[in-house]
Amino acid sequence: MGRRVAGGRGQAVVELALALPLLALLLFGIIDFGLGLSARIQVSNAVREGARLASVRWADADIETQVQRKVRNLTDTVINATLPTPVVEFPDGKVPGGSVRVRQDCTYNFFVPVLSGIVSLDCSSTMEMRLE
Repeated sequence: MGRRVAGGRGQAVVELALALPLLALLLFGIIDFGLGLSARIQVSNAVREGARLASVRWADADIETQVQRKVRNLTDTVINATLPTPVVEFPDGKVPGGSVRVRQDCTYNFFVPVLSGIVSLDCSSTMEMRLE
């Protein structure tokens, strides 16, 4: 009977060795996907804040620079993402009642080795507001 228990322990170790990498991959994939969604939310909030700043202070001479700085400051904690310079446009010109469009392109690159070579998450955001 002692021999049977030892064989059971060996079987459990082998099963654990086979299942553990798959469970670890699943766990870290879920965490990584959550970080990607967090990046998307951060970029969206930063773009909204930048568009709000531009809609209120649109008459300032350097408003594009101010908005770009604001968006960059709010997205500086986004990890493992490619963030080029934000784009600030005034499609109707800088006139009351016109609009401002702020766009931040973003690509989140996954940490998990299996996912990083296959897929990336687009976390870009665009916001348009009326000039006040």
